[in-house]
Amino acid sequence: MHDATEDLLASPPFLERLASGDREAVALLARECAGPMLDHLKKTRRQHGRPESDWRDIVQSVLARFVERPPRLEAYRPVLPYLKQSALNEARDEAKRAQRRKKHEQWAGEERLRVGRAEPNPTQALEQAEMFSNVEAKLGMMSPADQRAVRILLTADGNRHIVALATQEGISVEAAQKRHSRAMERLRKKMNDSGNEDRA
Repeated sequence: MHDATEDLLASPPFLERLASGDREAVALLARECAGPMLDHLKKTRRQHGRPESDWRDIVQSVLARFVERPPRLEAYRPVLPYLKQSALNEARDEAKRAQRRKKHEQWAGEERLRVGRAEPNPTQALEQAEMFSNVEAKLGMMSPADQRAVRILLTADGNRHIVALATQEGISVEAAQKRHSRAMERLRKKMNDSGNEDRA
């Protein structure tokens, strides 16, 4: 990046153009900064661990956020170093989110195996049938959104129920994970409440 371009990107008038949604300003920012940001992610891959296939999405996310909510930078402070660090921070955050998703998917897979385990004798088969009947009854008392979030556990292929829920509902994976967790917690509460009533 030439010094003149770097000075332009850091100038208050240019940042004001970005904040106003000026298309030429946005295009200039992306053209001048996207490549160096990708190079920075390549150099720091050991610090964030995200695969190269994710880097472009990370850069686009950082640039979009910068345009939508320009930070309060000192006048004529170089923008590119700030964006490089932001890309690295976003990659690290994405790595943490991916790790949380992986742990949740593993838990869900274990839950699927536990719920779907074959019954070794007729008595256990009857108990499990009663349990499913009770679950269905409790599900009927929950909101449609909660019902979909719970049922996806039994209908999605493999351990991809969170991704399947996100696709089905048109929401982010993070939002789907939260929705599923909340729905499961509400179901457990209803099941526990039912058990307490039976013992009363």
